[in-house]
Amino acid sequence: MILESGEAQARKIYQSRLKEAETVILSDRAKFKEKQDIRFKGKVTEFEQQAKAATLAQKQQLLTSVFNHALTKLEDISDEKWVQLVKHLLENDHLTGAETIIAAKTDHVRFKKLFASNPAVRGKIELDKLNASFADSAFKLVLSEQLAPISGGFLVVGSAFDIDHSYPTLLLSFKNQFEAELACYLFESEA
Repeated sequence: MILESGEAQARKIYQSRLKEAETVILSDRAKFKEKQDIRFKGKVTEFEQQAKAATLAQKQQLLTSVFNHALTKLEDISDEKWVQLVKHLLENDHLTGAETIIAAKTDHVRFKKLFASNPAVRGKIELDKLNASFADSAFKLVLSEQLAPISGGFLVVGSAFDIDHSYPTLLLSFKNQFEAELACYLFESEA
């Protein structure tokens, strides 16, 4: 009887210890799974962020490529469209009419060919054809014989201000103004 009672108590202790061990194992397994889930979610988030960063870099590269292509197109613009561009830029500058234009080498030739009918006087060429296109007949814009140190476009030099209409500056301004809108247009199908 003592042996049977001892065996019964041993079985109870064994069963109790077994249940305790089982509970600890299940708890450890749950904690391990939770840690693995958190680690997995962290890795997924990390990969998503890397993918977004790579996609953003590619989009920025594409936008830069678009603006570089626009610069090439601007450098190859026809005389007719170039005249319209110059007039549009100058009309929006709110000029006094006494400013001097300093043009890049290639555009200097265009200014003389398309906007001037007389030779240079004291290092300046009167842009009489351009001046006639403004509503204010008092305009006396002149082209300097000096060349602007820019790859394309021109500078407007006044007594109180200078305006940079170089092609890279024009495109940078355009990019700053319309980059978000252009990105939406180019990449809207991915949203």
